[in-house]
Amino acid sequence: MVPPNGANNLETRKEKTMMPTRNLWISPLERLYALQREIDRAFETEANGTATSWVPAMDVVETNDEVLCHLEVPGLTPDDIDIRVQDNMLVVSGEKKTATEEQKEGGFRSIERRYGRFERSFTLPRTIDSQNVRARHENGVLTIVLPKVEASKPRRVAIEAAPQRHELNK
Repeated sequence: MVPPNGANNLETRKEKTMMPTRNLWISPLERLYALQREIDRAFETEANGTATSWVPAMDVVETNDEVLCHLEVPGLTPDDIDIRVQDNMLVVSGEKKTATEEQKEGGFRSIERRYGRFERSFTLPRTIDSQNVRARHENGVLTIVLPKVEASKPRRVAIEAAPQRHELNK
């Protein structure tokens, strides 16, 4: 569709693809992803309203030397989590179990926390040294350290001075 003034510039196309919401611009694609997450949540609950699975939230931070993955795993111990690296894939899985003692003493009135098995897998880029992946667990946060291979780390390149020309006086 061509705008009324005949111009077909970036601003006009941007206005067509973005929808305003309370002075914030949210793309239709972002709305579609949000809808997909809501549908996924709806189908993850059983008939009694309890969640059947959960996926820990994760932040990824890249530095010059490594990539850090921080996963929120409250209530899990290192024994509850399995981390594997195989065929250039990082797989993190585990299970968050409900407190069985509380269930025996009279049951639940409301369950809002998520329980169950989870598994996340990621393809590792060639810049990661998959033989030296490390992990640590502290205060409900699992940090996976993915070191970069030396060849992929940025390095400073020195600039050489150009040779000076000498002119001969005649």
